[in-house]
Amino acid sequence: MRSRLLGDGRLVLPAALFVVTTIYLYEAFQIHPQYDEGFVGPRFLPIVVSIVMYAGLGFLVFDILRSGEPRPERARPEIRNFLPAIAVVIATLVYIAVFETLGYVVSTLLYVFALLFVFKFDQNVVWRAIYAIIITAVFYILFHTLFDVRLPTLTEWF
Repeated sequence: MRSRLLGDGRLVLPAALFVVTTIYLYEAFQIHPQYDEGFVGPRFLPIVVSIVMYAGLGFLVFDILRSGEPRPERARPEIRNFLPAIAVVIATLVYIAVFETLGYVVSTLLYVFALLFVFKFDQNVVWRAIYAIIITAVFYILFHTLFDVRLPTLTEWF
């Protein structure tokens, strides 16, 4: 059974992600805050992300081991199958590039709207815009109010 699972490579990606997550978590514990920031400090988010990743990898490995059936034959990759992933990467790069210039609200609103468009969340543009506004507002409240993070604004550049 062991050679069959490792032979078709289904556990290679989870194993690699486990190693990367472990390194990421180790580095998170190396972050030393300049002053006591309470429960939510610079280590908080990386530790939460690592825990979520470990849980996801655990479910994935459990599912692979439980199924026991061989991996299906690979279909020939086509470029159109990668277009949503490429669009997400490009949208993320643009978001990072314009975040400080346009500020949190404008850049995040455009980014969330673009992601909803890429994933075809709702065909109605008005509802897609409403969802983008709600998501942007929720994260603004979360970071600005609860975590007291100073977010860039568009008016800082005028």
